[in-house]
Amino acid sequence: MRCDKALELFSDYCDGSIKSAIAIPFEDHINTCATCREQLTDLKSVWSILDAAPVIEPPAGLRAEVWRRIESAEQVQATARRKHGILDDWRRLFTRPVAGWTAALIAVIALTGVIAPGHFTAASMFPWVRTARPASVTVNVGNAKLTTFDNRSIIEVPISFSTPAVKQVEVTVDGSAEPAQVISVDATRQVVFTIDADKHPLPFKLNLSWTLDGKKSSKTININ
Repeated sequence: MRCDKALELFSDYCDGSIKSAIAIPFEDHINTCATCREQLTDLKSVWSILDAAPVIEPPAGLRAEVWRRIESAEQVQATARRKHGILDDWRRLFTRPVAGWTAALIAVIALTGVIAPGHFTAASMFPWVRTARPASVTVNVGNAKLTTFDNRSIIEVPISFSTPAVKQVEVTVDGSAEPAQVISVDATRQVVFTIDADKHPLPFKLNLSWTLDGKKSSKTININ
């Protein structure tokens, strides 16, 4: 796999949506390419910071202001192109004042999720920048394991999520009057639900619920 192809898969790999058939050559490339490995590590750090940051609503009129600046910049570039030609126009784009405004505008578009339809989008300009969280969460449940703790029989059920944006999950046994267990999801996106095997012998159903971006979701899973 080439570096440019691996770069396009950074976002899918970080949010867990990469297909297994593609993940194998991608990880082989990351293991052998120090540059891509360093960039992927930096991106994961940025994602962790963004996931921990509070959601901030963009100020009123931000979209209109972004469009105004884009249109103004296009007019300036069109005028400069007619006077000085394309080469001079590119040189002027990377002078310090203009480069500063360009970087600031790109940051606003990328970090606030402002999309300029048919013109500029964070996704098309920088394919490795995440512009939105996954629309859905995939929940994977491993095999239940019977063990003992403090002379009691315990059933352990491993549960994992496809995105690190899920911070905690509430788990109840279907039909049980016992209160829900609230379990924090660690950085590996995994939790282990434990239950008294004498009170709840296999098989049984687990009701899971979690909140992502202010929206509550739930799922019922059969444990055999």
